[in-house]
Amino acid sequence: MLSMDARNFHGWNYRQYVVGHLRKTKDEQDNYKLVESEYQFTTKMICKSFSNYSAWHQRSKLLPEVVTPMTTEEKNEVARNELDLVKNAIYTEPDDQSAWLYYRWILGRVSDAVELIGAYQLKGTPFIFLAFNDIVRMRQMPSILNGKNEHLEGNMYPIPEKDEKKERSSIWVYSLTNQETEACQVIVSSDVILPSSSGKIGPKAVWNVQIQQIERGPNTHKRMKTIVSSLESRGWTPTSSKIYNDPTINDHVSWFTLDKTQLLIEEINTVRDLLDLEPESAYTARKHRYEDQRSWFLFQKITQTTLDLTETNAH
Repeated sequence: MLSMDARNFHGWNYRQYVVGHLRKTKDEQDNYKLVESEYQFTTKMICKSFSNYSAWHQRSKLLPEVVTPMTTEEKNEVARNELDLVKNAIYTEPDDQSAWLYYRWILGRVSDAVELIGAYQLKGTPFIFLAFNDIVRMRQMPSILNGKNEHLEGNMYPIPEKDEKKERSSIWVYSLTNQETEACQVIVSSDVILPSSSGKIGPKAVWNVQIQQIERGPNTHKRMKTIVSSLESRGWTPTSSKIYNDPTINDHVSWFTLDKTQLLIEEINTVRDLLDLEPESAYTARKHRYEDQRSWFLFQKITQTTLDLTETNAH
C-alpha cells in the first residue's frame, strides 16, 4: 500500500499496529533491530517525498528509542544529522508543514536546565532578587554573602505569580535582616532547586553568582516594604519534596545535549536565510517568530518582573 501511496495515513497506522504486535514476540536485541529497521524505512520514505507527514511523525516516535544505547556524542551527532535532513526538506519545500512540524519537535527536545538568570540588590535597601528561567521551589534558603564572605541573615519569599501556589515562583526576594548591608554574592546548592516544568532539569553544580547593585526610584523602597510585609504574613517554609527523575521525560526530552542557546541562534539564522529566499512562506515567518520569542524569554522575564520594581512613579 505504502509503495503505491507513500503518505496514506491508514497504511502507516496499520504498519505501526503490525510492528507493535511483532515486538511482543521478540527479545530486547531483536526489538531494537526492528525499531532501527523502521527508522531506516522512514528515512527512505522521507527522501522520496519530504512532504510525507506520516513518515516524519513515525520517525519522531522511533528516534528516542533508536538512540538509547548510544553515547552522548553519538546522540548529539544523530541530532545534527536530523537537523540537516529536516533543513534540506524545508529549503526544498518551504510551504509544506510536515518538515516544519518535525523541525519544531527536534528543537523542542533540547534539554533545558533551570538557570539562576541573575541576582540583584536594590541599592540602599535590604532587598535582593533572584530570577530563574522557570517557576521553582526551594528546599532551603541560599547563602547570601558580603564582601568578606560572611553569611548575611535574612528571610526568603517567593513573589506570587498568577495561578501559581504560594511556595513557588520564578522571582524570589531575600530580605536582609541588617538593612544597611551590601550583599556581594549568592551561593545555591545543586539539590536545593526543584523545577516545576516537566521539560526542565535541575542544576548539576553549585551556583555562585555575583549580586548586581541596581538603582531604585524614590518610591521603590516603600513599595517593596509593603510587598515583603504582605509576603511575611502569608509565610513560607522550605519544601520537603525531592526531585523525581521521570524516565519517560528523559526519553522524550533529553536524548541529546547540544547547547540550547547556541542551537537556537544557529536555527534562527537558518530561518532568516530562508525567509530572505522565500519571503512569502507563512511557515518560515511563523518559525522565525517562534524562535525569537524563545530566545528573548529570559530577558522579558527579568525586565517585566524584577526591574519594573525600580521604576519611578507617583504611586
